[in-house]
Amino acid sequence: MNQTKTDPHIMLVGPVAPPIGGVTQWTALVTQELQVQGIDYGIVNTSPKRRRLDGQSKLERVTGGFRSLVTTVKRLVQDSRVRKPSALHIATSGNISLIRDTAVALVGKTLRANIVLHLHHGRLPKILRRRSFERTLMDLLARLIDTLIVLDERSAEEAGKRWPHISAQVIANPVASPAAGIDSEPSDERTILYLGWVVPNKGVEDLLEAWERLAPMFPGWSLKLVGGVAEDYREELTTRFASERWKITGEVTHDQAMATLGDSDMLVLPSYSEGFPNVILEAMSLSKPVVATTVGGIPEMLSQGAGVLVEPGAVAQLQDALCTLMTDDDYRTAVGQKGYEQVQREYDVSIVVNAYRRVWEGATVEN
Repeated sequence: MNQTKTDPHIMLVGPVAPPIGGVTQWTALVTQELQVQGIDYGIVNTSPKRRRLDGQSKLERVTGGFRSLVTTVKRLVQDSRVRKPSALHIATSGNISLIRDTAVALVGKTLRANIVLHLHHGRLPKILRRRSFERTLMDLLARLIDTLIVLDERSAEEAGKRWPHISAQVIANPVASPAAGIDSEPSDERTILYLGWVVPNKGVEDLLEAWERLAPMFPGWSLKLVGGVAEDYREELTTRFASERWKITGEVTHDQAMATLGDSDMLVLPSYSEGFPNVILEAMSLSKPVVATTVGGIPEMLSQGAGVLVEPGAVAQLQDALCTLMTDDDYRTAVGQKGYEQVQREYDVSIVVNAYRRVWEGATVEN
């Protein structure tokens, strides 16, 4: 790579697929764009060997977190011997992972690197409202980091109040242009698509309850749930919700997921908690309208009319939003077009990575 002596060396600390997930997709997009732009970087993979869909005990979470901490710090120290990073960009989903992130930040301080903590969730305002182990860890990390990247304005505002010495910046997650070969024209069969982990906190039971009411009214439509699912939960859902024309297809590759999204008429994401979900950006990049809940950064993502917002857990609202898009073809097309235009203006991966570069390079100059 063609680099000058003044170029920063970036070390990304984040998960790499497998398993597939929102943050692993972020890592893939960012590293690909860094290669395109010729930016010098390294990466420390924090991804677990596998992800349990049926939950983990507290002991499993603690022992797994300790193993992750030791492995991550060891990799960081080894990689830093090859080339000392000028900026350490830590991508995190919070919770117990913050213990590992704190250890990484401490190592980064010994290397005199600029520390950037990137929160891939929208829970920060909720975390800061009450005493908890997670808030204590965030307070500790706040003493070590130089820049905090968040996904929504409310998180930045709350961070600024609690940690005024930190630069809190709102930078959206990126999305790549649709891959060649993905047909964004829906098939003849009208399809609503849910794409993500099939777990309770994603609101899939609300979606299936709404679908039970809608299915008799729209015989030309079907509902498809695509994503990893525990077998016992699959059986529970198929037993509880006996309405026709819906199915769970299980986990697929990212390319298969994008092809399925291209064949669908809309995306629905009725989650109870999200950060800045990549799947919404991917739907917008394919001109697909979105129905999603008012959690995390989703209201900002859909602020330009790219979708319909509903409150989490509000089944009647969810039903009405889906009904409106299913009924009005012109409206559905217009909403999808607004999403496509917004992605091109704000969320293209080159635009977002350039924002990261300004953080890295600006902090390097200060150091």
